[in-house]
Amino acid sequence: MFLPRSLDMAVQRFLKRKGYVRTRAEDGVAIARRARLLASQGIDLVLDVGANTGQFALQMRGLGYRGRIHSFEPMQAAWARLCTRMAGDPLWSGTQAALGERCSEESLNVASNSVSSSFLEMLPTHLANAPRSAYLRDETVRMSRLDDIFPELASGMEGVWLKLDVQGYEYNVLEGGRGVLPRCRIVQLEMSLAPPYAGQRTFLELCSYMDAAGFDPVGFEAGFQEPASGILLQVDGIFRNRRFAGGGDDGVGREA
Repeated sequence: MFLPRSLDMAVQRFLKRKGYVRTRAEDGVAIARRARLLASQGIDLVLDVGANTGQFALQMRGLGYRGRIHSFEPMQAAWARLCTRMAGDPLWSGTQAALGERCSEESLNVASNSVSSSFLEMLPTHLANAPRSAYLRDETVRMSRLDDIFPELASGMEGVWLKLDVQGYEYNVLEGGRGVLPRCRIVQLEMSLAPPYAGQRTFLELCSYMDAAGFDPVGFEAGFQEPASGILLQVDGIFRNRRFAGGGDDGVGREA
């Protein structure tokens, strides 16, 4: 199963900006697994945290998901583009805010490629492997806690997929949503094998966190890699809440 050609090309451009070019075989495995998860876990709400201009939400629509999506994006330019895309989809809404461990106004480092923008200091190794990720300026943005806004967003929803792609700030978002994690069936995290940002939690630390929170890993999708060496630097980890695992065969975990 592959993305529609127009959507696939947009996703490929996005990945190339982040320094990683995927093969069609890799896409097929990852997308097939994600499609089965969507169907088997009864997902009816996707929380898209760190939406940028809506690339992930478009991926989910390309997989056939027709339920509600709510995107969070703090940056002004990315938010404007995201609003244009959301306008054509009545079940896709959004909030111009970052999520974190507190409610406040924060200074965000805006990267030239937009997708690498972060609250954290960028390390030299990341900049060396992705020169277009250099910070250009700061932008003051609003930060909220998932615990505070989740009850209203998820009212009446049974199956929540929480996706975090927040450039090293995943742990902080999880801490701000600790109280509502038990309501999520799937959590998808961008995880770094070699951290590109100062102070971010590592792959192993996030795996331990999710285990303690009651989630098991059910898939890993390759992400950013060193262009010259092929060394993998980031993955998307997909975790399933043990409370909703059930006893049946949902087809998850059969691919490498």
